[in-house]
Amino acid sequence: IPISMMKEVPLYVQCVYGSGATEENTVINIEPSKITISGDTEIVSGINRIVLTTVDLTDFSLTHQDTYAIPLPDGVENVTGINQADVKIEITGVDTKIFTVTNISYRNLPSGYTVDEITTQSLDVRIRAPQDVLDQIQASNLSAVADLSDITQSGDMFVQVRIIVDGFTDAGAVGDYSIGIKIKG
Repeated sequence: IPISMMKEVPLYVQCVYGSGATEENTVINIEPSKITISGDTEIVSGINRIVLTTVDLTDFSLTHQDTYAIPLPDGVENVTGINQADVKIEITGVDTKIFTVTNISYRNLPSGYTVDEITTQSLDVRIRAPQDVLDQIQASNLSAVADLSDITQSGDMFVQVRIIVDGFTDAGAVGDYSIGIKIKG
């Protein structure tokens, strides 16, 4: 007869920190915070927490709220019976401000291609940082850089850019940004 083990384990959200969000200023609330699981002793004894998801904290400004399914390994049963958890993430001690970026450039263009024109002249970006840092940042500290290493054709296209905040390590852009360019092959 196989022996089953029961164990209470916490639910967990993995975070990708950045743009002023750190482990110290990120508050994560998970409801329920724990569930009881059961299953084969060998499997259950090795489970110390259940990771619901990974959240990139640069994808939103200050708060994020969502519901996630509770994933379980094969052969493990959720005794609690609750199959999803509500997650609320709040980043404290920071604020956001919109800046206009005009320093737009590219790198890593494959040989055989040329950039005919960068059609995007300016980009409004949301920067997150402590308020005293936001007050110091100027538009001249910001640049948008497109990595063109994946270009395989010519024509008009949109490419993602990385927003760089020069001189401020605890500040960064939130969200995704792209620019229009014309590539000749």
